[in-house]
Amino acid sequence: MIKKTLEELKVIISAETSKFSNALKNATNEAKTSASSIESSTGRISKAVSGIKSMVAKVAAGFGLYKLGKEAIEVASNITEVQNVVDTAFGDMAWKAERFAKNSIQQFGMSELSAKKTASTYMAMASGMGLGQEKASDMAITLAGLSGDVASFYNISQELADIKLKSVFTGETETLKDLGIVMTQTNLQSYALSQGISKNVSDMSQAELTTLRYNFVLNQLSMAQGDFAKTSGTWANQVRILQEQFKQLLGIIGNGLIAVLTPVIQVINMIIGKLITLANVIAGVFGKLFGKKSGAKSSTCLFSSTLFTK
Repeated sequence: MIKKTLEELKVIISAETSKFSNALKNATNEAKTSASSIESSTGRISKAVSGIKSMVAKVAAGFGLYKLGKEAIEVASNITEVQNVVDTAFGDMAWKAERFAKNSIQQFGMSELSAKKTASTYMAMASGMGLGQEKASDMAITLAGLSGDVASFYNISQELADIKLKSVFTGETETLKDLGIVMTQTNLQSYALSQGISKNVSDMSQAELTTLRYNFVLNQLSMAQGDFAKTSGTWANQVRILQEQFKQLLGIIGNGLIAVLTPVIQVINMIIGKLITLANVIAGVFGKLFGKKSGAKSSTCLFSSTLFTK
């Protein structure tokens, strides 16, 4: 009896163990299937993300190249426009501006564009004050170079230094005070006397007064003159050189792009011009057609109103 019971218990345990083993196998297979599915999905997501990254990188690169090309063309165009100003303002003395701009990056931290723009502005202002071409050109070149040295010495931008030095021509005193220069009428008169000039400042012509201010400012800024060349190895001046050289590079690239794209723009302008002519012809034809109908309609209305009036 006991033996029979043990055998039955053995059969029951064996059956239950078999069920548990089968359930464990099924669970293991399901886990493997799920893991495989997750791995496959993860692979697809990874590929999709990689594709999106690649597309974004290409779009960014394309936009970057477009932006760079646009900036290069703008710089090259500005150089061309400034060159016209240089030729007009300096006239026969244009060679001085060319010589100055050639080495302006290393000597004054100014690109060709900045150098020519600054010098031509000073030249125009000096000529407007009644100075002769020789004297005005020397003054313009000296002040343009000084703007680079002042920027370096006082650690300000060249554009700001340029604005301050325009006081030589305008006579403004406030802009120079940040540089330690007090250009009052009294100080100018004292400086004139120290230089052997007995003429009263109030009696001077525009040209004479401009020359006096110019020499006064140069005297006051004697410590700043040549500062950029002396300190060109510093971080601030090296960064300034890098920025200006990048402008120079953009100008060269821009000139190449302009040479390539100008014929294309000319063709497009020609096509658009012809399309405008064609559009005007079509508009004229429609105008005549609808104009006649409009006239006929108004005539009919006039006849009807006359008839009903009678």
